Amino acid sequence: MIKKQDLRELVSYTGDKVVSLYLNTDLSRESKEKCKLVLREHLGKIDDEALSQDLNRIERFFGFEYDWQGRGVVLFSCQAQGFWRAYSLPVPVPDGAFVADRPHVKPLVYLADKFGSYGVVIVDRECVRMFHIRGGRVLGESEAIGEEIKRHKQGGWSQSRYQRWVDGQAAQNLKRAAEEVVQFLKSEDCQRVIIGGTEANLAQFQDMLPKHLQERIAGTFSVGRMTGIDDILERSWEIMQRVEREEEGKLVEEMITAARKGGLGATGLADTLYRLHEGRVRIMLVMEGLSAPGHVCSSCGYVSAEDVPKCLFCGGEDMRPVEDAVEYAVYTAVKTGVKVEAVEESQPLEEAGGIGAILRY
Repeated sequence: MIKKQDLRELVSYTGDKVVSLYLNTDLSRESKEKCKLVLREHLGKIDDEALSQDLNRIERFFGFEYDWQGRGVVLFSCQAQGFWRAYSLPVPVPDGAFVADRPHVKPLVYLADKFGSYGVVIVDRECVRMFHIRGGRVLGESEAIGEEIKRHKQGGWSQSRYQRWVDGQAAQNLKRAAEEVVQFLKSEDCQRVIIGGTEANLAQFQDMLPKHLQERIAGTFSVGRMTGIDDILERSWEIMQRVEREEEGKLVEEMITAARKGGLGATGLADTLYRLHEGRVRIMLVMEGLSAPGHVCSSCGYVSAEDVPKCLFCGGEDMRPVEDAVEYAVYTAVKTGVKVEAVEESQPLEEAGGIGAILRY
């Protein structure tokens, strides 16, 4: 799946003409022949002698290099400058081809936000399994096994003495498991974690985690040690989706309330673009599918939602039209380190213009 450093690299690149291609290659829904037909249709729309090298490179990729194992492909090409990036994704993407002086990153940023990474920990009294998951794919995994807890009574031991030994050994195993989890999540850079296990083990294990990790627990679920990875992926994804929707709702409410009170909030495309150029945006929220025309200043790069004769920032008079000012907003956000929250459904956000921001100051 696409990583933050990949996005930062893409928004740092500019060329004369960059071809951006998004192609759904989910063979469980469409045949390879149909996918290639869609590819040819999109490439036909951007047929240009100046882009012949790029079109040939793309055709060569799908003809001889791509293994057709992913469910989506995103690639960027500017062969005149030796630029080529291709990403096979475990999720479908909306088909589309674009030509501009920079990579078309808006759909990719939305995917990166929607399919962010997280950790899953499956723990019991003897063992802990740890997974780093992004976009429905396991990127890293580890396992730690503690001392075996024997299932039969030791000769000569009273039941209560034996039970104390079992509980003590289990506590030691869980403590070691907590230490292993701290190191795994740190090494894999997982900002959120979901924990699975029995109800009794979950409560005891969570108490053993440091406070900063307890605060990053997105949810828990009941599961056995040997549960298959497909089930773990499905159940953890359901939890992450629910958490994402809840957090997005809170952010939208915070933004709208702050904007109404004249505080650290902005709503609507014009105000959001202005605050972005000021460098005041901390989090930008945008409805998926939103697009709108605008004008960009050739001197300072400010993007205006309206057709203005002069740039509001530098006074430049060369304000050229752009098809999608929202694309520029997303592009600028990624380039300046602003977090982008892609919102699938939100009536309050839609009524507020489909886009807005929570400000730094």
